Amino acid sequence: MASRTSTKFGAAITRAARAPAHPSATPSKPKPTVIKQELSPSSSELSSPPPTDDEKPKYSSKHFPPVKIEALPEIPFSESKKRRQIKQEPSDDDASEPPPTMGDIPKLKKHLPPPKIKKQKKELSTTPPQNWEEMYNLTKKMRLARPAPVDTMGCDVAADKTLSPLVQRFQTLVSLMLSSQTKDTVNAATMAKLRGQLPGGLTLESILAVEPAELNTLIAAVGFHRRKTEYIKNAAVILRDQWGGDIPDSIEGLISLPGVGPKMAHLCMSAAWDRTMGIGVDVHVHRIANLWGWVESTTPERTREQLEAWLPRDKWREINWLLVGFGQTTCLPRGRKCGECLLSKGLCRAAFKGDTAAKRKNVKVESEDEEDGEGVKADPDADFKGEGNVDGRVSPAKSPRKRLRRRLVKVQVKTEDAWMSDIEDAGSD
Repeated sequence: MASRTSTKFGAAITRAARAPAHPSATPSKPKPTVIKQELSPSSSELSSPPPTDDEKPKYSSKHFPPVKIEALPEIPFSESKKRRQIKQEPSDDDASEPPPTMGDIPKLKKHLPPPKIKKQKKELSTTPPQNWEEMYNLTKKMRLARPAPVDTMGCDVAADKTLSPLVQRFQTLVSLMLSSQTKDTVNAATMAKLRGQLPGGLTLESILAVEPAELNTLIAAVGFHRRKTEYIKNAAVILRDQWGGDIPDSIEGLISLPGVGPKMAHLCMSAAWDRTMGIGVDVHVHRIANLWGWVESTTPERTREQLEAWLPRDKWREINWLLVGFGQTTCLPRGRKCGECLLSKGLCRAAFKGDTAAKRKNVKVESEDEEDGEGVKADPDADFKGEGNVDGRVSPAKSPRKRLRRRLVKVQVKTEDAWMSDIEDAGSD
């Protein structure tokens, strides 16, 4: 009986060992144990098992403060997409320039001035001004009734008609180069002196052979004669070497010569080659066209562009003769004769009202230094406006005469005669 009970007990133990575990009792993985090594401040004994000989440090603990060593699982470092992109792709500044050192000055891009934007030119208007044909016809009527110096002393009549066309074209060019800042009467007398006193007359060969000092003496009456002497001598060499002894037959070729500007080039093409390529705008054409409101410009070249935009082409050559003679006889730069002008009755917007000649008579002062010999407006009370007066006496350093002379110089600079230098010297640089 006892043996049978022990046999059943052994069989039960064997079945229990072979049977699977209960489903709720799932085996769990063993958790990693964290081994902490802590040095107690009270004693030198360690809480963990003593280390082996290989794990023992080779230094003494008395030389270092107590530390707490704890083995923790690694935490992966997550970088944002933007940070990774900056780290991998350097900027253009970093690629082109070395990294700044301690002494480098940082760039102040925010404080730099904005870039300059070039102003675009306004489109030229092709609409002609109101009543322009009536004004043109009345001006032509006045021009035919009152001859002007340009009719008999202009550049188109300056050449000797008895010579060959080659020499005539050269004389026309020389006459235009001398006409800047010079009256037609003075220019005609200078041309006659060159034709009469140069050996062989006024030709390309005689200009090349004459000495600069002698040429300067012959043209001493014209304005800026020293500069014009240099221009004429240099232009003669260019004509001999590059143009076969003749003058250029294009606007671009004429402007390439020293001392020749757009106005001279267009007038030379009309007078020498009988080809109208554009309008020759001098000081009279520029001034009168702005007075009438035909153009709104500050430079003669801009005036030419605006006139050519709407004026019929058959009048391009005649308008220079028309307005230059009108400016010499009626619409003068100073002292316009509006009472004798047919345009003053409602057509000219710049016409004077009433008798203004008597009002301006007292402020007209003759200047001996002025090249044209015309009057210059000055202050009539300048003699009585003295600075530094003491008991009615004027100090010698600030006398009225000296102040009046300075005033005349200032007025002369502002006159429209200064525009001519911009026209003639435009192609010399």
